[in-house]
Amino acid sequence: MTITTQQKKAIDAVFNALAYTLDNLTHTRYMSELYELERAHEKRHRNWTANFGRPDDYGGVSIATAAKYFAARHIIEGLSAEWSPKDSLHLKDTVWRAYAIALNYGDEIKNALSKVDGVCDFLNLDYVTMVQSKEAA
Repeated sequence: MTITTQQKKAIDAVFNALAYTLDNLTHTRYMSELYELERAHEKRHRNWTANFGRPDDYGGVSIATAAKYFAARHIIEGLSAEWSPKDSLHLKDTVWRAYAIALNYGDEIKNALSKVDGVCDFLNLDYVTMVQSKEAA
């Protein structure tokens, strides 16, 4: 499957709404920092999977789009998550950062998301489906 224009727009809409809100709360640009961390994770992930002969088209999903998806996804999941330190062995560091942001700024995040039309489309997205290789489809 190849990522569609509608899917890209949903990712951009949710990410941009969260970035506008979270980057302007304090002197810390929370969403921009989370995006950069996710971008580095995705780059490492793609370099690692290249060692196993994985086709490199990733369904047309760029590293930047994947980073936006995960940054926004982790923030939204953090609104309702109930993780404990015990879970830290199984979650990447960006999930913990997103969880902390969601715990501290939940009302602001909910307000930002309430103004976005594509939230439902975004929540229905699945990374594995989006990056499925054209060869595998």
